[in-house]
Amino acid sequence: MWVLFIFYTSFSTYFLSNTVLGNEVCPNFSPDPLRLGNLQFGIHMKTSCFRSFYGISITECATECLLRKSRCKSVNYWRISLKCQLCQNMTGGDNMGPSNGGVHSDISTWSQSFASSCSEKNCGYLERCMPNRAAGPSNKHVCDISECPLPEVKPGTAIDQETGVGVTLRYTCINQRLKYTGNPFITCQSGGNWTGSDFACDPYELVFQITPGVGGDVYEAWMHGGNYTTNSDKSCQTLGKNPSCKFHFRSSILDRWSVEVKSMVKVGIYKDGREVHNITFKAVGSNLESWFSRPNVLSTTYTGILHTNTFIFFSIQGYDTMRRFYINLNFDGCPKDIAWMMVIVESKPNGCQYDKQPDLPAIIYVTNPEGGLIDKDLYSKPTLGQHLY
Repeated sequence: MWVLFIFYTSFSTYFLSNTVLGNEVCPNFSPDPLRLGNLQFGIHMKTSCFRSFYGISITECATECLLRKSRCKSVNYWRISLKCQLCQNMTGGDNMGPSNGGVHSDISTWSQSFASSCSEKNCGYLERCMPNRAAGPSNKHVCDISECPLPEVKPGTAIDQETGVGVTLRYTCINQRLKYTGNPFITCQSGGNWTGSDFACDPYELVFQITPGVGGDVYEAWMHGGNYTTNSDKSCQTLGKNPSCKFHFRSSILDRWSVEVKSMVKVGIYKDGREVHNITFKAVGSNLESWFSRPNVLSTTYTGILHTNTFIFFSIQGYDTMRRFYINLNFDGCPKDIAWMMVIVESKPNGCQYDKQPDLPAIIYVTNPEGGLIDKDLYSKPTLGQHLY
């Protein structure tokens, strides 16, 4: 009979884990030159860790840290998965958290002898000490760039904390329902710098979009939904007119207004997928209708609204059953009516000429920021989108 014995290089970590319980610190009293550091079980550093390794022992993990002593100040280690993390901060503060099966250790408690002759080599912040086998004894180690700085965490985004040269990371939006713009990928280059990224999360979430020409009363669609609305058709969530969309988009968030609306509502008018005008409203303490009013306006590209306090109409319900989302300054006979925007949902024989649109609903807006004569300055058939923040 043959008996096969298998020895694991990480055996010492299993031995230590069986002698210490809870969050105690386990000092190791082995004499130099290979003195293990203080091991803290059951905790780990949550952020500021910049490099990960797998399938190595805790002593190998500490050695990788010591070879980067200008940057690496502590390590996380998981005894079951044999995962090692190098961290650029020392233990302490709110950066620490519980960890099942985890070990944390400050590298200052470890013997420098694990780094061999690199213990006397001071490399740069992004560098790792490496053997230089081609050189003579007087210069037997070199410093090579091995990582990039921790990537910038842009507002509302998340990204991995992995910085090795050649690694590619992807930005994501913390709120996964938000849309984003730009390239989400960055790569750590050999010079220790990241490729540029113009990634950004739109802080607003689309909750309602009027699609011109598909029919239906947009006031009823906004308030209650119905046959002319969808909350799932992706083609109706693209900003700008999409020929394949046959509905108005209405998110179920509108049915939970008091719970979901945190701060603001933005109304955007889009032409060819590009925003041409917008109004941002304060929404705290409002309901589905009351937010759309002059006192709640926080900012707008329609500067005329900001220095006007009296309006004939400034409401979602609007005028009669014809004009919804209506912002009107005055009635002075149809050719002299001054307004900023409206959505025509019904064309009546006794209405103004601008009410008689061939395809309904029709979104009407003026290009002049100060407001304008509807018959003269109107532009129709953009897309109107409401966004919540």
